[in-house]
Amino acid sequence: MTLPMPPELEGPSGAFICSHFSSEPILVPFGQERCRVLFQHHHSLQGQVCLKDGPRDNPSLSPALPSSIPVSCRAGKTCVAWLAQRSLAWLILHLDTINNTLAAAERALLDAYAENNLDTHSLQTDFKKARRQDRDRLKTRLRLLANKDASTLTANLLKTDDGNSYPIKELTTAFTMRVRALELMATEAGRSSEVKSFLHTAAMMLQRLSKRPPDYEIPLWCITSLDVTFDADDGRLIGRGAFGRVVEGEWMGMLVAVKELSHKSNSAWVMDTFRHEVQIWSRLSHPNILPFYGACLESSKPFIISKLCKAGNALRYIQRCPNASRINLLHDISVGMVYLHDQGIIHADLKASNILIGDAGEALIADFGLSQVQDQVSSSVHVTRTSADKVGGTFRWMAPEVLLGKGINKPADLYSFALTVWEFYTNGEVPFGSVTDLKVFSARVRDGERPERPASIDDEVWGVVQKCWRSEPCERPDFVEVEKTLAESMRHNDKGGTHGISNIDPASQCVVHGLTVDVSHLPRSEETSPLSIPKARRASISATTETDGKTSFLKGLVNRKILTFSKSSKVSCMSPKPDAEQHPSPSDELGFSPGSCKIPSLARLLAESPNSHTMDAALSFLYNHSLSAEGVSEILDEPDLVPAVLNRLLRDDDLPENERYLMSGILANLACHANGRNSIASQAKSISALRASLAPVSSTSVLENATRCLYNLSTDNRGHRLIAASDETIAALGRRLYESSMPANIIKNMLGCFTNLSHKEPGRSAILSAFEALEAVIYTLRPGMEDITREQALMCVGNLSVHVPEKGVAALLVHPKLISGLSACLCEKSPTPAIRAQALRCLRNLAKSAASHAPICSRSEIMSAVCDVLAVRASSNHQKYALHFLHRIVSSEVGKAWLRSEKRVFGSLRWFVDNGFMEEQVWAKDCLKEVQDLL
Repeated sequence: MTLPMPPELEGPSGAFICSHFSSEPILVPFGQERCRVLFQHHHSLQGQVCLKDGPRDNPSLSPALPSSIPVSCRAGKTCVAWLAQRSLAWLILHLDTINNTLAAAERALLDAYAENNLDTHSLQTDFKKARRQDRDRLKTRLRLLANKDASTLTANLLKTDDGNSYPIKELTTAFTMRVRALELMATEAGRSSEVKSFLHTAAMMLQRLSKRPPDYEIPLWCITSLDVTFDADDGRLIGRGAFGRVVEGEWMGMLVAVKELSHKSNSAWVMDTFRHEVQIWSRLSHPNILPFYGACLESSKPFIISKLCKAGNALRYIQRCPNASRINLLHDISVGMVYLHDQGIIHADLKASNILIGDAGEALIADFGLSQVQDQVSSSVHVTRTSADKVGGTFRWMAPEVLLGKGINKPADLYSFALTVWEFYTNGEVPFGSVTDLKVFSARVRDGERPERPASIDDEVWGVVQKCWRSEPCERPDFVEVEKTLAESMRHNDKGGTHGISNIDPASQCVVHGLTVDVSHLPRSEETSPLSIPKARRASISATTETDGKTSFLKGLVNRKILTFSKSSKVSCMSPKPDAEQHPSPSDELGFSPGSCKIPSLARLLAESPNSHTMDAALSFLYNHSLSAEGVSEILDEPDLVPAVLNRLLRDDDLPENERYLMSGILANLACHANGRNSIASQAKSISALRASLAPVSSTSVLENATRCLYNLSTDNRGHRLIAASDETIAALGRRLYESSMPANIIKNMLGCFTNLSHKEPGRSAILSAFEALEAVIYTLRPGMEDITREQALMCVGNLSVHVPEKGVAALLVHPKLISGLSACLCEKSPTPAIRAQALRCLRNLAKSAASHAPICSRSEIMSAVCDVLAVRASSNHQKYALHFLHRIVSSEVGKAWLRSEKRVFGSLRWFVDNGFMEEQVWAKDCLKEVQDLL
């Protein structure tokens, strides 16, 4: 449609309208009639308001009349120009967005009329007529497009906004994703048959051209360039690198950071690195990891979208804010790195410029292009990915062993962290910045030379740095130990004190020939037990850690000189240690003579009752070994170890608390890995052993480990079925969850387990059948609980009433606190958007059963909150859930009676009929039919 040129206007207000509706013809592909009406009525507004330089002599007009004109005109112009710039493919895929944008422009014009006491009746009539005409034109145009031959249709769809062409694979993905989304939405009547038919036709044609089957797999993280808006130029540039740039963009209505590769960077190596980063990053979710939103690998310029951090990276942040708390940021980084290493991921490029600052001032670890999954590490990959000519200046943060080409490992991240700390306290200086020759630099680092101590760093943090950049990888701590030390330092700083790192108490060391294990975290008495601080679990191994990655676990013990075996008789012996006379030998305690008796495996050791000193050492070693993916593999290579741990947990005699803590921790660590979950779930006694750790007498640390293990087991089908089959375990979890003094992390573990079970059968039925469990989940909806806890509980309740509504709702309604809990979540002073959305989802799901209508409708505060949500008049999850809930409620007499008495919702329903998505229009029309006589 070509819009007519506006007449000449005089006066400042008329000039404003002319500046926003220029005389240049604007081609609008879709929504022509609505654009024409917008244009026409803006001129009508001008005609009534702007004669020369002021309003007419009309006393009914508002004296503040000109102030409403800019808002309306700006909205109208933006809408028309926005439509004119879009490609045909984009317009077809975003018909709902077009409808909402035009509706917003129409509302702005209606507001301008209403606020200035002008008649809006004819305007509303014209808008309604224009919508109907545009719908008819859309159907006709789509029908004509669908009837064109494949080459013509493809040529039309492939054109981008700037006149170039979309890659055929990217366009195929965009249309296929849209078709699959429609199939998951509501009824056929909820969407135009012409639109659905065209999308199906286009998707099938594109699939044939791209040689893809109709059911080809699309990753959950996949998006396309048709979903994201960002400038081709550098007007909103955030940063630029050798292979591309980072710009500000818009996705799903929010500002995001777009990391885009340049055309020249699409080499095989760069694309492999980019794809590798997506695979790593997409599996991560943690408060100190930069949120990943999605990626497109099929675009002509592949890109990743993530959270936009307006504060920039840590390097710039500390330079701009010299008084920023460095210790808090470093602690955030250590927490994020604990998570990464627990996931078996090595970052491999840790430095201040790769740390971003979030909205709340928290540190967010970013840039995973060089990261490695530990299970997939090989030396050749390490050399390729970390060679200095590939990564530029990053070599200054590389550990000595990496510079020698020995490959990336977790201790290498600790070395990089030490230099990152040094950066923070030198305001961004470059390590050995004066050295430009790589060979000279490498030689100095290998010889043990390190940067000088910054003047502003305290003793405690400097001690961490010195430990982390030790030359030998096995001598560096892990991030669990670093996080604990930094947390202590933060507490000292809060109290105004500074302390150095205290030396380890020799009494806290226990020795098993060649193995030095820190057991300071084990309880010495009930009064001083530090078990309430979980995961303080690092052991320093004095023996060498160089082992063959394919050796068995027991061979690994031999390689570490914990056990030695006679080649001739296959008899093992304990290797002596210089201070053996000060620490009794475990072999002596068990009655074995070194060199002459066969030493039992650790599985046999667990089955017996050795000295607690020996058992602590053995279990501590297993615990620490289970913290790495390599250690987990070695433990699982010994098939008797997991059954031995489970059997010992089930012993009838009084098991020492420290042993129960370590063994439950071993199982929890194993359950973080798929193979570990399979191994645990394959044991018939596994759930019984974990249930024993849920007993009221168990410490909070044991309970944390047991619930963490159950939560991880519930993520797999096998573990899901095992837990669901154990009524006693479901009930025990419910009883512990109901305790008001339970720590937040344990509550999250238990609710996470229940939520996983509630997603499908048989877990759903198991929870519904367990009164105590269901009561506990509903109990956590109460005010005062953490937001994330209430959100988990709401998700669980919503899941329980989805597929078997009569059974699920009947079981839920038995609990009187359910409706009051939902009311608290929905109607409290300022619920978070996530809590409100989940509460509305619960109401919608409950309303599928007529049995819930009377109890819900009797709560006036709930129904009032639903009306308030609908009054916002926007299409989002909140409004969708509220409208769908209302549609279900009015199917019963009690719902109809409520609707007839609540006339304030009629206007919202009319708005959804005119402006909502297709299914929203159907729901709103059905509701209005029930009150037709009142309209």
